[in-house]
Amino acid sequence: GQNSTGNVIDYAYMTNGLRVVNLGDAFPAADSITISNSVFENNFTGVDLGPNGLSIPIDSCAFVNNSRGVETFRGLVYVENSLFYDNLYGVATSDVKGSTFIELDNVTLDNNDTGILITSGPDTADVELTNVILTNSTTAGIDNLAAASVVYVSYSNLWNNPTDGDGTYQADTTVISADPQYINAPDYYGIKASSPSVDTGANIGVSDDIAGDPRPSGPYHDMGAYEYQQAP
Repeated sequence: GQNSTGNVIDYAYMTNGLRVVNLGDAFPAADSITISNSVFENNFTGVDLGPNGLSIPIDSCAFVNNSRGVETFRGLVYVENSLFYDNLYGVATSDVKGSTFIELDNVTLDNNDTGILITSGPDTADVELTNVILTNSTTAGIDNLAAASVVYVSYSNLWNNPTDGDGTYQADTTVISADPQYINAPDYYGIKASSPSVDTGANIGVSDDIAGDPRPSGPYHDMGAYEYQQAP
C-alpha cells in the first residue's frame, strides 16, 4: 500500500520510552514526519531516524535527560529553536550508512555529557551549527570520531566544554567562547541583555524563537533557542 505522509507530532510530552519516535525498521511505512513544540524526557532515544534516509524537521522542542536526544544513521535532520540539556548525547549520528546531514539552527545545548557525537561508519556525515549555544558539557561539546565527517560551526558560542571540537571540526571567526548568561538554567534558558550571544547571530531566515517571540528583537539575531526581547 501507499506509505503514510504528512505525519505530525505537535505539543506532545513523551517520557520513559525506549525509542519514542522510531523511524527505523519499526515504522517502514512513514515517508514524512514533522515534530514541533514537544518535550522528550527520560527516554533512551527521543527521536531515532534509523536507516531510512528521511528528511525530518524538528522545531521548538526540548530534549531532557535522554540517553540520546536525536539519533540518526542516515538522512537529513533540521533542528531549529530547540533545547538539549542533561542528556548523555544531545545529537548523535552513529555508524553512518548513506548520505547524512544534520543542521542545527538557533539551538541551545547545555549540561550534556557530549553535546554532539559522530561515530565512524561506512559513509560520512556533515553537521552544520549556526546560531548555536553549546555549553557545560561533561566530556566534549563536539566529539567527531569519524575522520571523513566534518562539523562546521559559525555564529555560535561554545563555552566551558572540556573540548569544543574533538576530530574534524571547522569554526570561523564568528564563533565565540564566553558565558552566555542564562537567566535561570535549567528552568529557563533565556539569555540576559548583557549576554555576548545577544545581537551576534546571523540572519538565517528564522523569524521567531522557541517561545514564538519574534527574531530579531534588536538590530541583529541572537544565538540560542531564545531571542532576548529588547524594548522597542
